[in-house]
Amino acid sequence: MPVETVDTVIIGGGLSGIYAAYLLSQRNNLFVVLEARERSGGRILCPEHQGFFSDLGPSWYWPEIHPKMAHLIQTMGLKGYRQFEEGRGRFQSLFGEVQTVKGYLIEPFWRQTGLSGQAFSERGPLCEIHDGSNNRQAPYGLTGFVGIPAVQRNHQQLITEAILSQLSIIYGKPAAQPLAFFYKDWARERFTATQFDQPPMVEHPFYHPPAGQTSIWDGTIHFAGTETANQHGGYLEGALIAAERAIINN
Repeated sequence: MPVETVDTVIIGGGLSGIYAAYLLSQRNNLFVVLEARERSGGRILCPEHQGFFSDLGPSWYWPEIHPKMAHLIQTMGLKGYRQFEEGRGRFQSLFGEVQTVKGYLIEPFWRQTGLSGQAFSERGPLCEIHDGSNNRQAPYGLTGFVGIPAVQRNHQQLITEAILSQLSIIYGKPAAQPLAFFYKDWARERFTATQFDQPPMVEHPFYHPPAGQTSIWDGTIHFAGTETANQHGGYLEGALIAAERAIINN
């Protein structure tokens, strides 16, 4: 059995792991990436529809405050585009009515009625909805976040039906008949979540390194997930920050 000696073992092929591997390759360091799934990407998952890959994970970055992410996209020869948000937003209260809030205006069926695609709901099951369309062309779509606590999300089919009903109430009947529908519950991913991810979350978590440490065992093991970043934890930018820190201190 052949034996290979490497300088670094990267556990996990998500954004932090892949970016750490890229940084090591720039140094000509020997490394290996170990991934439990049959794919790389971690919580970045993009099913294809009509040549468009809709992200079911982080979805966004903000170039003005996420310079590492913006630089990486440029380095890869890619281009970002602004999310469509011109027009009115909608708010759904606990009692089910939909209230309109101020915005601007423009154009797929929600745009044609002056809606931006943005909506916030206290009723659910989606608590936050955005226009998740391609850039200035089809396919068009809506993306949202389920606000039901993870421990109560036991029946995907019932949740899907409730989501389509909610979209119909907010945007009109066409919203309940999508050409394609994608649903991903990351709290039920065995390589992503644990029992500690099951309680309801009421605000964006405050992420930090475990016990305040970015490494253990005299620097033998370095933490590099986005939740361990000292800035932008939970975002794509945090994943890059944590990976870069781990490689610098390696």
